[in-house]
Amino acid sequence: ALLALAGVSVLCVSRPLPVAGEEIFFTENFATAPTQRGWQAFGATNLFGWNAPNQNLEVTWDSAQGNSLFYRPLGMAMTRTNDFILEFDLRLADVAIGTTTDKPYTFQLAVGLTDLASATNSSFLRGTGFSSPNLVEFDYFPDSGYGATVATAIISSNNVWNAGGFTYPMELTTGDVFHVTMRYVAARQTLMTRMTRNNTPLCPLENATLGEGFSDFHVDHLAISSYSDAGQEPSFAGSIRAHGTVDNFVFICP
Repeated sequence: ALLALAGVSVLCVSRPLPVAGEEIFFTENFATAPTQRGWQAFGATNLFGWNAPNQNLEVTWDSAQGNSLFYRPLGMAMTRTNDFILEFDLRLADVAIGTTTDKPYTFQLAVGLTDLASATNSSFLRGTGFSSPNLVEFDYFPDSGYGATVATAIISSNNVWNAGGFTYPMELTTGDVFHVTMRYVAARQTLMTRMTRNNTPLCPLENATLGEGFSDFHVDHLAISSYSDAGQEPSFAGSIRAHGTVDNFVFICP
């Protein structure tokens, strides 16, 4: 996949504690079965598994499979007019690219906010660059010659992309815990993201800003997403297979 098809970030900023009646707020530490709190799976459901002893979610990102999600509702739809914060931990155990025949380049693994109706539609193809509407997403592209890349993707309902949001080279080293914070500020039309590695802050990531031609996005679910590598330009086609865990989600919307 072209590096233009990305989205990832983390924020090391202080934020107010949630106030009852003023914020939609949830946390998820996977201490108990996530299905008890509205989590569901779509597609290749065997790519996602709750690890009860370790209290986290084990994930396989495998682009040879069809689009697959592990998701839960936010409680309302977020658009460009809503401030919100999303935080989570990501730890990769192994990452390989070029895992699909004739697709030797990089492809993304993803965590973020999505519109469930869009993401589960048969026409949704992340690799084309113009067939994956309604995303606010953290993506990681392992290195295939241009440097490992993390990026924040905001994609509108009519498939217009944000400006900026790409940071490279930045490798998500296996075995390390990366804490990601994505903070969207409606007044600035900007998604600011920061990361820590094993509790040590990393350099700030590039902001993603909505341009004049950006209409709006509509996202209503949190999702860990394993995307199909179908639909790419053959000259740049990539693929991925990675294993890891996600944990300690926080979502806040004033």
